Amino acid sequence: MQPTDTAVEGPQNNPMMPVAWTKTYKGARVFNTTMGASQDLMSAGLRRMLVNACYWAVGERVASRPTRMST
Repeated sequence: MQPTDTAVEGPQNNPMMPVAWTKTYKGARVFNTTMGASQDLMSAGLRRMLVNACYWAVGERVASRPTRMST
């Protein structure tokens, strides 16, 4: 898969599903993702999302940094 690939036609992508989401449950912040295979973690963008999600979940402010996405 490449970021420029088009979506596969058919029932696999109907409806489209999120790859990450958040929820507050009984006062706790929860982050979940369907990504996380070893190949997925090669993406700097995914790693940044996971680190930022950890900061968010514990209530810390995420430092703003320039986004540089590379694969």
